[in-house]
Amino acid sequence: MTRDSGWRGSSAGAAGSVVTWRRAQMVLLSAQDMDVPAIAKVAFTSEDRVRDVIRNSNADGFGSLYPRGPAPVRRL
Repeated sequence: MTRDSGWRGSSAGAAGSVVTWRRAQMVLLSAQDMDVPAIAKVAFTSEDRVRDVIRNSNADGFGSLYPRGPAPVRRL
C-alpha cells in the first residue's frame, strides 16, 4: 500500500492496527446504543477501559483511536 491509499506508516506496526481496530469497535458499538457492560463483554475488556476509550473518542475524535508512542516491549 502507498501512503495515499491509506497506509499509515506508523512505528506501532501490526500491534497498532489491532489496538486501533478494537478501539474503533468499542466506539462503533457505543454509537449503536450498546451499553458499556455489553461492549466490555464483546471486546473482552473491562467496563472502565470501554468508558476510557469512549471518553477519549468524544474528546479527541478519530485521533484517539491510534496508539500513542512506541509499542511496549514484550519480555519473555
